[in-house]
Amino acid sequence: MPTDVTKSFPVKELPSWRHNTKVTYKHFIALERDVYACASSVSSTAGGVNHGHLGQVMPTDDYLEMTGEVYVRPEHPGELDLPARTTYNKQWRYTEERKEQKAKAEQARDLEHALKRMIVQAVPERYLAVLRNHRTGAYENHSVRQILTHLRSTVAKMTDEELQEEYDSIAATTFDP
Repeated sequence: MPTDVTKSFPVKELPSWRHNTKVTYKHFIALERDVYACASSVSSTAGGVNHGHLGQVMPTDDYLEMTGEVYVRPEHPGELDLPARTTYNKQWRYTEERKEQKAKAEQARDLEHALKRMIVQAVPERYLAVLRNHRTGAYENHSVRQILTHLRSTVAKMTDEELQEEYDSIAATTFDP
């Protein structure tokens, strides 16, 4: 039985872009930050024990740089194929290991589906249309990581004013060791 991964999410919905006439870099960063927080809130040991499933949605290089760990998404183990003459104890152990692997893979899949639903609810269709499967109307061919990468490269471009604000903010920061 699938678990509700959204129970641990720190937010129940992402910041909506539906009422914005112009989506800015800051809008994207707010959405991305909440997606990251939700993925981090779901317990996993796939990329170190402190970051949940963050590695599932964050760009691989960024995750590796931040954590020093490689995130390996849990995969479904497939059918259990026991060798002939396997002892009862080994059968039991293999069965239990497979159950655990299957549960981890299902949790990763459920997280992916939940985050996609949240993104689709928050982001207007015009920003996601190129990713939608024309036959099914869904986004099953794209991971959350790919959707965020698409939004970052097409929507989340910093304007000259935003870039100047960031520069001014950094320049105004005093370093006091």
